[in-house]
Amino acid sequence: MFRETTRAFRSNRRLSLKALLILPALARVLLPGTLLVLAVRKGQELYLVGINRSPTEALSTRLLLDGSTATRAGVVTCLDGASALSYDTAAAPQTVHLTSSELTETGSDFAVTFPAHSVTAVQLPITPTRA
Repeated sequence: MFRETTRAFRSNRRLSLKALLILPALARVLLPGTLLVLAVRKGQELYLVGINRSPTEALSTRLLLDGSTATRAGVVTCLDGASALSYDTAAAPQTVHLTSSELTETGSDFAVTFPAHSVTAVQLPITPTRA
């Protein structure tokens, strides 16, 4: 089932988490070229980590929570800098920095954007919609 979900996602850039939500452990989806997404479900929480390797392009995708729904806002934390070559120094310790924001969309189908040259973590409360 996970391979079929991955294949379908690669063709239409929509991510169905049906396979991910039935797995108790870690799953991953490779997107064409530049984005790696890891997903873990723990109880009533879904955790996503996206690594966007593109030096210039933010990548957006739709999340489809088949069998679950996000009923409250989630938290998005992003590690990035001005460019893919940015790094911290003693003189500039915040060149690469963390930013947090709220993912306000709820439901079972919504968008997530992974900024260029970043690592983005999403923590999303979920509720099963069927037994």
